[in-house]
Amino acid sequence: MLPPQQQSRTNIHHLTTTLTHLLALTFLLLNNFSFPCVATTPTPSVSRNKLRAKREQKKHHRPIENHRRVTNHISTLAPTKPSHPLQQQQISLSCPNDSVTFQFELTTDKYGEIDTSWSLIDTADPYNTPIFDIKVGKLSNLETRKWEKCLPRNKCFLLTIQDEFGDGICCKYGDGSYLVMYDGKELAEGGVFGFFDTVIMGEDCGSWAPSLSLLPSLVQSFGPSFEPSITMTVLDFEPVLSSVEPTLLIYPSSSPTSSFQPTISRTPFSSLPPTTQKTEREKEREALTELFKLTGGEYWNINYGWSVEYIDHCFWFGVYCNADAKVVFLLLQTNGLNGVLPSEIGKLSQLQMLYLQKNSVHGTVPSEMGMLVQLEYLELSDTNIDGSLPSEIGMMSQLRTLGLSNTNLDGSIPSQIGMLSQLQELLMYKNNMGGSLPSEIGMLSQLQYIMLSATNIDGSIPSEVGMLSQLQYLRLFQNKMGGSIPSQIGLLSELQYLRLDDNDNIYGSIPSEIGMLSQLQELGLWENNISGSIPSEIGMLSQLQTLYLDSNDINGSIPSEIGMLSNLQHLGFDKNSIHGAMPSEIGMLSQLLHLWLYENAISSTMPSEIGLLSKLENIRIYENDLSGTIPSEIGMLSQLQHIFLYINNIAGT
Repeated sequence: MLPPQQQSRTNIHHLTTTLTHLLALTFLLLNNFSFPCVATTPTPSVSRNKLRAKREQKKHHRPIENHRRVTNHISTLAPTKPSHPLQQQQISLSCPNDSVTFQFELTTDKYGEIDTSWSLIDTADPYNTPIFDIKVGKLSNLETRKWEKCLPRNKCFLLTIQDEFGDGICCKYGDGSYLVMYDGKELAEGGVFGFFDTVIMGEDCGSWAPSLSLLPSLVQSFGPSFEPSITMTVLDFEPVLSSVEPTLLIYPSSSPTSSFQPTISRTPFSSLPPTTQKTEREKEREALTELFKLTGGEYWNINYGWSVEYIDHCFWFGVYCNADAKVVFLLLQTNGLNGVLPSEIGKLSQLQMLYLQKNSVHGTVPSEMGMLVQLEYLELSDTNIDGSLPSEIGMMSQLRTLGLSNTNLDGSIPSQIGMLSQLQELLMYKNNMGGSLPSEIGMLSQLQYIMLSATNIDGSIPSEVGMLSQLQYLRLFQNKMGGSIPSQIGLLSELQYLRLDDNDNIYGSIPSEIGMLSQLQELGLWENNISGSIPSEIGMLSQLQTLYLDSNDINGSIPSEIGMLSNLQHLGFDKNSIHGAMPSEIGMLSQLLHLWLYENAISSTMPSEIGLLSKLENIRIYENDLSGTIPSEIGMLSQLQHIFLYINNIAGT
């Protein structure tokens, strides 16, 4: 028999494990979630300090893709996602008749080592002893692993994959994914989720269902102010949801520590908030109730708790509270909301995250939303929100992400946006907005992503954009912008992606200061009225992979410094007035895949050095003034698929 202290810790472990799985199981039945499980070979353990350091690094480096990804200029260049090898490979296990094969494949993202974990349990096991239990630190970044095992028939299993940062495994930091094969058939696949995803499998799941007597409100650690530690407080309250006593709520500790040992204390619910706090909670409940009424809550995909008067709102689906029983997260994305946002939403005074994207929400953004001074993440993308963005948006001083893409917003971007001193992501592409980009945007010293493509913005690019020292993405394509590219753009030392294409009215020459963008990977300026010659400083962009300057009025010759772009894969100078000879230095572009120079006035002969481009797949140099013969070295291009040289003065075959 274990000593009392050790026995107590064992009981606590069983309790917390049971509740974690219970939450996942309950959400699964209510929401039809799908989620994976995994087993893996042992790997060396990772120290807690190392994981914490890497997690902190992730918080300050957030590349953005997935629904924020912009389609490549050339559709044929877009990569296709390969099928899972599990779908094609033969089963290596030979299971007895009373068993079935379970196969699982997991591809992690860039932060798999510090974020991703998963488990597989038998739902009939009262102790929830994991069949597989792969904890954080046991996986590597950007790796693919496979597991297989014979599982008993006539059982029901729950597979759960978790991401501690709450952004799933695809697609912000890589194309992570999972695939579950059961009895030789594909059962589930995915990768885009929040904190967790689940899959139920087996032949005896029909009569199985988790008990709803304990439905914890789980708040995951999120943001730089939180560490992944939790404090569990046992709360008594009236009326109870069931006969089970006490009810356990899981909240993040109000003073996070590095310890992962949970603490349990018995506190009467009536004392948890004082009288003044209870009044605030009543306001919160009123705001949530109004949201439910105005967005057709009875028809939501999942509305557990929302229509039950005696259930505390911290237990409602999608509502997450902190240790003071205040609403901090409201996550109702893709949940069938249909209606307008109530002005009462401003009463959620402690709200930090509001996710309502991918719903049929319409009407305007209420000005009362400016009262959400604690809000850090606002996502209303892929909705029918219309009207103009209220100036009160500038009062949300803690806001980090403003997501309003693919909506019906009109009007201009208010100058008060410059007051959002913590803003990191400005995501408002595909709207009906107009007006110019306000110069106050230069005040957003923490801004990393400007995604304002296809928004009908006009006017010129303000020179104040050069003050955005943390900016990594600047995407203003498919707008009505004009004027010249400001030389201050060269001050954006962290910039990786610059897309100003398809604006028609941007004119002037490419500033030589563009050569100062040492981190730049993509430069797209096509379909504008840019003139002048290509600056030789472009050769200083050592990280550049994509360079599209086509469909402009660029003249002069191709600078020999182009050969310094050792990472360049896509080069498009077509449909300009470029003349002179092709520089022999073009043969130094060892990573080049596509060379498009058609519809120019390029003369002289094709340099024999073109035969050094061993990865080249596509050459388009038609409609120029090339002469001479096709160099024999072109036969060395073993990867070449297409070559177009017609309407030139080339001789030979």
